Amino acid sequence: MKNYQTWPVAIALIYGIFVLMLIGLVIIASQQTVDLVSQDYYRQELAYQKQIDRIKRSRSLPDQLSCIYDQKNACIVIRFPETPSGRNIRGEIHLFRPSDAARDKYEQIRTDNRNCQILPTRNLSPGFWRIKINWTTEQQEYFDETEVYIK
Repeated sequence: MKNYQTWPVAIALIYGIFVLMLIGLVIIASQQTVDLVSQDYYRQELAYQKQIDRIKRSRSLPDQLSCIYDQKNACIVIRFPETPSGRNIRGEIHLFRPSDAARDKYEQIRTDNRNCQILPTRNLSPGFWRIKINWTTEQQEYFDETEVYIK
């Protein structure tokens, strides 16, 4: 009768399982979606000095932009600051969902007589949202960014 050793088979089996786990990990990792901050990230990075100027201009205003989530009324209330150039505010509000770029929303700025805009949140999924507001008043551009958690 031949003496049979089991340790070479055990080592081969362990290496085989290790290789199968690595292959499985590579397959799972390759199927994950990777959402960048934006699709044209590199082009935006080159023009970022203008963005820095907008942010500085916004921060230098005596009154700052405020963005408050009102859970009771299911809305986001954005109050724009009084600017030296008046109340004619135009621009865009970007509701950015970091965890899922497909849920991003864009709204045009339409303020009332108190420099406020109300955004309903019933169509927004609960969770973390970053709100990027780019606005202009009579040739002066401003930018502000805030975060809200919608429940």
